[in-house]
Amino acid sequence: MDRDNSDLALHRKVLEYCNHYEYLTNGEENEYDTTKGYCATHWPGYITVDLEQVCDLRLIAFQLWDFEDAKNIYERKEECTNQVYAYRLLCSVDRRNWQVIYDTSGSLRKYRKGWQAFQFREACSARYIRIHAVHNLRNSGFHVVRLHAFQRLAEEYLRGDMHLCGPAFEWELGDAYPLANQLLDLSGRIQDVMSKTKMDSELKSKYLRVVDYLFEKSKELDAVNGKVDELRKLISEPVSKKLKRDFKKNAVDGIVGVGLTVVSFIIWLIILFIE
Repeated sequence: MDRDNSDLALHRKVLEYCNHYEYLTNGEENEYDTTKGYCATHWPGYITVDLEQVCDLRLIAFQLWDFEDAKNIYERKEECTNQVYAYRLLCSVDRRNWQVIYDTSGSLRKYRKGWQAFQFREACSARYIRIHAVHNLRNSGFHVVRLHAFQRLAEEYLRGDMHLCGPAFEWELGDAYPLANQLLDLSGRIQDVMSKTKMDSELKSKYLRVVDYLFEKSKELDAVNGKVDELRKLISEPVSKKLKRDFKKNAVDGIVGVGLTVVSFIIWLIILFIE
């Protein structure tokens, strides 16, 4: 790797409370299975990396859990052929205004695994990189093994599903971090404090009641968030199909137009020759 083209995401913080978040940006090619070696959240949810300053990015690459990957050492990974993921990729300079870089729901293959590489024609200014975990066909988890970001192209990460990105086609305003996930984050942080703090049984019982309450409320809100994502799919799929139909129609119209022009020119030459 070009030493001057360092990984801007290396050891950067994951803003949400995710399981095994330390693996995501440690820069190592870790082996992984179903219990370790990846960063995980529940869908729908977010995994957001803070680069700590605004950077001009030319490449973002991340790896989804992949049953075919040689680094995947899970013994029964042949049972996980349906562990594939739908996601969106977003970037922001201020965590308020978000560029939607990619959305699998608008593509022919709505579910992905393995490496996802995004090369920008023009540098994308961003401080925050967000993976919106939309769905996993196998279970409720969303698993990202590692994430990298570079100011110049890094050839070793141009692999897997590669996307050449132009200007953002969609923007979202506001952080829009699901309230369900905020409650889960708070619950997780309370449990962290409990594990590191000595407390009597009465105080511990009170904390546990708060944790249980937050968890139950997060499940209720999660159901609402799920309906929002379903609505997004219902809207985006017909729009995507219409755009494809219009593109094909315009292409056919263009071919017909060229054909008529050629025929008209030939007829004009024939008339000219006869005269």
